[in-house]
Amino acid sequence: MEYLGHRNAENNSEQKLNEHLQNVSKLAEKFASNFEEIEVGRIVGLYHDIGKYSTEFQKYIRQESKKRVDHSTAGARELFKMKSYVNLIAAFCIAGHHSGIQNIGNPKVFDELTFFSRVGQKEIPNYEEYKKEIEPPNADNSSKIIPLISKNYFSVMFYTRMIFSCLVDADFLDTENFINNEKVNRGNFLDIKELKKIFDSYIEEKFFNENNVRYNEPINQKRRNILKECIDSGKISKEMLLSLTVPTGGGKTISSMAFALNNAVKNGRQRIIYVIPYTSIIEQNAKVFSDIFGGENVLEHHSGAEYDDT
Repeated sequence: MEYLGHRNAENNSEQKLNEHLQNVSKLAEKFASNFEEIEVGRIVGLYHDIGKYSTEFQKYIRQESKKRVDHSTAGARELFKMKSYVNLIAAFCIAGHHSGIQNIGNPKVFDELTFFSRVGQKEIPNYEEYKKEIEPPNADNSSKIIPLISKNYFSVMFYTRMIFSCLVDADFLDTENFINNEKVNRGNFLDIKELKKIFDSYIEEKFFNENNVRYNEPINQKRRNILKECIDSGKISKEMLLSLTVPTGGGKTISSMAFALNNAVKNGRQRIIYVIPYTSIIEQNAKVFSDIFGGENVLEHHSGAEYDDT
């Protein structure tokens, strides 16, 4: 039997299951490489849909049956059997890659809404055929981070969400790519170094141009001093937590971005996440950054944000 991962009923195109698993594995590996968890990203992508190897699911995807089939428990169950900390986290992510991360539950209490019940007690169709196409997982997935955070539950849950995000994003992207006949257009944004060049040109004209009629105004001199200090600090700082205390009107929006860009370039960061209280302030700052960098390089995310999905 040729195992299918996806089928587009509109044009009868098909994606082989092994192709989907390999694609998602490569994408998740790429995303996880940003925090040096390549092997964990690879394995969650490779195992996330092995439940689709069941005869029941193959009948469903070929429209020979209308009964929906659980295909996410299988991969979670296989990794859970490994009895290692990192594979437990990988299993956790796979179990929830369609429905969201679940409560872990009690291994002695059956409740389909919990992780332990899914991997230990729930009956699912036989998926053993996956072994003919998918290599077995590494016993520990050689995580570099887990040994450092295993006793810090907050850090473990943050790590879990990072791996979960890698998997879900990779799965959606490959599925979307198949459905749209490989015409998905993502990631067309400038890198940090290019953004810094744009920003440097902006502040050179706005703050450091002596021909500007407002150049010598006392308030602009103060703003310029603050901006210079932030630029200099950004070029040398390796600190994980810093503070900037400036009165209203002192130019915190531009100065903080100056620090962030210079620090990101120095330390090889790929993006800047700007977290601010109050929607009105988020919108105000996003407008400033969009005007400088271009809207395609700024993602505004809050309850009132609107997205063009065309």
